[in-house]
Amino acid sequence: MFKSSQEFRRFPREISRLLGWGLALWLAAAIPACGPKMIIRDGKKIPLEIAATMDFAQAEDKFQLKDWAKSYPEFQRFRETFPESKLADEALFRMGEIRLNENNYLEALRLFTEFIQKYPMTDLARDALVRQALCYHQLGQEQEMVSILSEIRESVGEKERVTLDYVLAQGYEKLGRFGQALLSLQNVLPLLEGEKADEVQKKVVEIIRVKLSEEELERLIGDLDPEYFLAEALIELAHRKIDHQDWKGAEKFLTRELERTPIFNRRGEVASFLYSIKDWNIANRL
Repeated sequence: MFKSSQEFRRFPREISRLLGWGLALWLAAAIPACGPKMIIRDGKKIPLEIAATMDFAQAEDKFQLKDWAKSYPEFQRFRETFPESKLADEALFRMGEIRLNENNYLEALRLFTEFIQKYPMTDLARDALVRQALCYHQLGQEQEMVSILSEIRESVGEKERVTLDYVLAQGYEKLGRFGQALLSLQNVLPLLEGEKADEVQKKVVEIIRVKLSEEELERLIGDLDPEYFLAEALIELAHRKIDHQDWKGAEKFLTRELERTPIFNRRGEVASFLYSIKDWNIANRL
């Protein structure tokens, strides 16, 4: 087999060399090359993620300028070019925001729904849920909106919660759930000022005086804020009892919470009610 002793001595070294090359080739095929993935840009190789960051920044600049027509296709192209990028989720989110800003609620809903399905654990997932709910609201699908916002409202900051409660109130009202609409507005009103506060206050009065039945109002008494909502509800209930000539019922609602309810600016109105039902003793104390 071996023609000389030299060949015999070289045999283990040859086997070792051949095995070494074979192992190296196997490892090269089985293990991906170390280091970042590269891409050709302007004739030069640069890391893929750096190229992705550059392209995203260009699209983001146009987004910040509210140039929806140019930023949308750039974010779309980004997702096609860099589907594995760390910024892929944000690109999809931006596409949804662009369609939302364009009032294309159906397409925005599709994009935010896709985001929630693909990236449920990311930092933007909750924001996507909020925007998904707003799309449902704009499309008149109030039950879907209410289901989402009522579940996540406690997890957002105070300022954002005001917006969510205001939208929830609109949804509840459209669904005929006037008591819940009133309670949502109760969370909103103390944090508003100026015209917006006046608008909400008018809506509160409308719900109390027109939308809610006597039974619903009576059930809500214990949950209403005494600063404004409770006084309005008590006086409305008294009105209705007087209309029905239920004098004792009217007196109950005008006196029941009088001592702990700060309605001093309406005591003249309360007194006139009490005079009308001939309760001179209480009326004279006001």
